[in-house]
Amino acid sequence: MRKWAFQLAVATALLALPITVFAAGAQQPATSPALEDIGFRPSGYPIVDTPVTMEAIIVRPGHVATPYRDMTLLNELQAKTNVRIAWEELPEAQVAERVNLMFASREFPDVFFRADGGHDETNVYTAARGGDVYALNDYLEAYAPNWMRAFDDYPLVRTAITFPDGNIYSLPYLRDFPADYMIRDIQLLNVDWLQNVGKPMPATLDEFRDVLRAFRRGIDDGTLPARAVPWYFRFRQRVGGEFEIYGSFGLYTFDDNFLSLNDRIVEFAAVDPRMADAVEYLHGMYRERLFPEEAFTDAWDDYISKIRSDPPVAGSFGSYHNPGSLAHYFDAVPPLPAPGVSRPVFRSQPIRFQRNMFTVMKRFAYPEVAVRFIDEFAVPETALQMSYGRIGHEIVREGDMLRVLAVADDYTQHAPHNYIAAFIPRSISDFVLWDGDLARRDGYVRDVYEPYVWPQERHMPRVVYTDDEREELGILWTEINNYITSTHADWIVNGGARAGWAAYIRQLENLGYRRMLEIHQAAVDRFFVD
Repeated sequence: MRKWAFQLAVATALLALPITVFAAGAQQPATSPALEDIGFRPSGYPIVDTPVTMEAIIVRPGHVATPYRDMTLLNELQAKTNVRIAWEELPEAQVAERVNLMFASREFPDVFFRADGGHDETNVYTAARGGDVYALNDYLEAYAPNWMRAFDDYPLVRTAITFPDGNIYSLPYLRDFPADYMIRDIQLLNVDWLQNVGKPMPATLDEFRDVLRAFRRGIDDGTLPARAVPWYFRFRQRVGGEFEIYGSFGLYTFDDNFLSLNDRIVEFAAVDPRMADAVEYLHGMYRERLFPEEAFTDAWDDYISKIRSDPPVAGSFGSYHNPGSLAHYFDAVPPLPAPGVSRPVFRSQPIRFQRNMFTVMKRFAYPEVAVRFIDEFAVPETALQMSYGRIGHEIVREGDMLRVLAVADDYTQHAPHNYIAAFIPRSISDFVLWDGDLARRDGYVRDVYEPYVWPQERHMPRVVYTDDEREELGILWTEINNYITSTHADWIVNGGARAGWAAYIRQLENLGYRRMLEIHQAAVDRFFVD
């Protein structure tokens, strides 16, 4: 069983008339009927005889078209449990500011679901020590058998969500699907252009560069689209970035933190001499106009418009999917060894795990009700449906297997995906089949990438830092990250990585990178002791 890294989905919805327990700014529950007076059941359904309402904060990302109050599965669960959710949906652009303000003012909802930016370890732990958050340990033991079973199967999850005082204040989202976490981006190559320029699928980094040179000539002489680019990426971005090049040089580099584990020892790829070789190689590609200047400045929307253009305007790029509308243009590029590298590594991503997806605030009078409600999301089939849609509709049974259909209907009309705490274990993912984009991705994982993919144990675990550690890391990393980013960008454009490497390492030492690694290592050591 995979034991690393995580992200979650929990749910609720609106119906009927409830008891609303919410008084702005209150840190303790308002006066409310006792549990026995609302007909609370420790097991079975409904959870309560008298409907109870929880006021909830949740982020509403732009791609989720359906309000949470209208999602089918959430409404069905509310009807089953007699627990109603009064949703306050925050736009992505506002969520961090709004939620930080709630924690600063102590004006809380009853529960937080996913609320990126502000609903984080620092704010949750500070509020918990201020008496505003329920410790869930005893409630989980008493009323959440499905979560307890999940923690027994994945003990590292329990460790990862336990705060330094030994308490669990929030529940996570976890999705253990090899098709999802086995790799981060598929590296796609335009096979239509490849045929046009008369080149085979590259098998090494030098051959990939030769293909891009052929694309450059085709763009310049008019045999390929005039405004196209041979290769497109966004510098230092985890999605669609240049990180697969570093893997070609044997570097374990998931994102711009440059951190990985090697036998439980924290490593920092930004100081590995092979990084100089990789950056110098990128400089040569930039000098030959094989990728554009916009790689350093494009925003997410620019990236999406370029990689989803039909007809294509990019010869190669990284993407989570090879989407059906463009699949006939593109195929996956295998891992590409750099010169002198016998075997490249290919970037996996941690098992989909996210902390702080369900937090119950002290203003809510019935933590027992909240925990019983969220326990349904650790039932494997329920959790699967909350992420991918309804069995019998978006998911169909095929004997012992469950097939997730190729977006026969938009599942976010019916389910919250990964925006509420939930737990999808490997025990059910082994019985899931895919259609469409995910089927292609699953095929690439198994047929092209799997032998080269980093093991999950090389990823940094989701450790919890002390307040002092978090503060010191924030100060150190701001300067270190700014220096690395600006220096690497300059080297890619102007060259000089190898010549400037010794001075670069000295400056990183002056900025405290060794102290930064000591802090990370101390947190990792505590994690494994726990």
